[in-house]
Amino acid sequence: MLNIRGVGGSFLLTGKVALILDRLMNLCVSFLRGLHLLGPSEDFFSKKPWRDMPWLIVAWIMSVCDSINLNSTPKPSHVEWGTYGHAQKMRASMTYAFGRLSGLGNLTWHESDIGGGLMVGNPSISIKVSSYMCSLRRRKVHVHGSSGNDLSRWGGGRVRRLLSAAYTVAFICMLHIKPFHLWPFSSSEAHLCPVRALAAWLKESKVTSGYLFRKIASGDQISEANSPMVCQLSDGLL
Repeated sequence: MLNIRGVGGSFLLTGKVALILDRLMNLCVSFLRGLHLLGPSEDFFSKKPWRDMPWLIVAWIMSVCDSINLNSTPKPSHVEWGTYGHAQKMRASMTYAFGRLSGLGNLTWHESDIGGGLMVGNPSISIKVSSYMCSLRRRKVHVHGSSGNDLSRWGGGRVRRLLSAAYTVAFICMLHIKPFHLWPFSSSEAHLCPVRALAAWLKESKVTSGYLFRKIASGDQISEANSPMVCQLSDGLL
């Protein structure tokens, strides 16, 4: 276990976290080499980072977690993108790599007093990266329609319709013996009506074949692939 000094204080780096950060660092390098922004033999995490290093960090995070492509075009609705929390982990891996492994510490990225365009500090702790993370956060809030702190709006409209239909059908079917027959309830029991809940979901999802309850991607988007909704347990890190 290592004690790492980071932005806003120190934190303990366990073996598991170290493996995750290492994996993210390798993914960043692979991404940059895939776009020919980094040569096969070039060391990205060097002690003398390039001036444009913050933009490369932004490009990597943007490619994974943003709703828009690097050329500013919107990503297709069926493409899933990472959460803001994952974007923070990606940035943390860059802060750790340059700060700890390259020995640049947690000094803000800036031009050296000696001039000549020489940049010093940690490129992950730069105005460019910080500004991008703020704009990404605003877009995430706009897409989801909530900052995530309002429990009455914990999910998007499609997520709520899907879960309402799934739970209502499951609840009603638990009370009966097979085969299951669904019928509309009276208006006084509309909140328990499986027919209404299913109708609302089918109208929203436009599902006509395959899995009835499809996977919901980031941004409250229904997966175009015939992939079922599954229960996913987070390890608290990814």
